[in-house]
Amino acid sequence: MQDEQKVILFPRFLQSLEMSKKCRDTLRMHFRKTLLEQRPDVFHKVMLMCMQSSPKMNEVIACQMYCYQLHLDGAKVAERAFRLGEIHFKYAQYGMKPHFLDIFALHMETILRGLKFSNDDEKQIFILAFRQLNAFIAETMSLAYSKCQQRAMIARR
Repeated sequence: MQDEQKVILFPRFLQSLEMSKKCRDTLRMHFRKTLLEQRPDVFHKVMLMCMQSSPKMNEVIACQMYCYQLHLDGAKVAERAFRLGEIHFKYAQYGMKPHFLDIFALHMETILRGLKFSNDDEKQIFILAFRQLNAFIAETMSLAYSKCQQRAMIARR
């Protein structure tokens, strides 16, 4: 029974990454072509901006690159985000807080708004898609964080 408390199974009941085909295609097309082409340092820059806002933040940044490497596969992204949420719980004792995800989203969107697109509609769709991806990651990580808190409370009894 004690081993069961240590292992947190990835829940299969999570919502899927709901994103229209147009948003998904636009995000895929412009992630490298526009975002990484214009701002190859984007994740480093966002990390620095986040650390200025909240110095105890680092791990959140890595998740965005994983999402692209996972080809926006909702199940894979959810699993990676869930694991990242578990890691954040471990860092809670050092001051890591779930609201850091909001700080990340704010700074990332600031950079996204500064990108140049040949079509303003595509820019708006790209920003919307990135916002949806961030919301999905934050929700999944928060769920993992919450599950870890519940397990910790049970273990203390």
